[in-house]
Amino acid sequence: MQAPAAVSQDGRDGGAWRTAGALLHGLALASVLAWAVAPAAALAAVPLVAVMLLRRPVAPAPRLAWDGQVWQLAGVDAQPQIALDLGGWMLLRVPAGQRTHWLPLSPAAAPAGWPALRAALYGTVGLSA
Repeated sequence: MQAPAAVSQDGRDGGAWRTAGALLHGLALASVLAWAVAPAAALAAVPLVAVMLLRRPVAPAPRLAWDGQVWQLAGVDAQPQIALDLGGWMLLRVPAGQRTHWLPLSPAAAPAGWPALRAALYGTVGLSA
């Protein structure tokens, strides 16, 4: 079987992923405050935490790349696993080195390369050890 062609994409899906993460952090803090202090303080904390998290500096997105032989994430050998595939959006679990990364991917970063990326991901399942 022939390996899929080389492909790469940045591993962050921009604003939607950051917004969802910020809101989840805010809701987590609100639930702790509601339990420990008062419901009014908890409700005020959600938008405050969300705004603080959305305004923090964004780290550069790690690049996931397939060179025809091996997957790499930010230059480290990796083994991506598809956790969720919604067609136009994917969530990958990527063990790389000593860490496991969760990468949201969508065609927004590289629309022309999206089919090649999906083909490479599905074409290499079970090939990396």
